[in-house]
Amino acid sequence: MGEYDQDQDYAVEPTRPPLTTVQAREVTAGLRKPLANVRRPVPMLAVRVWGTRTPP
Repeated sequence: MGEYDQDQDYAVEPTRPPLTTVQAREVTAGLRKPLANVRRPVPMLAVRVWGTRTPP
């Protein structure tokens, strides 16, 4: 049987250069709408979860 080397699970990816201010703003702007779409239903889900729980 072949020997298993644990190091092969950890591949090192090349590092990217840091973003410029303009690039960082573009990334941030692109994330705002998806984050808002996630934030909106969280309170509704919490009400559903806590509403179904019975007190101890």
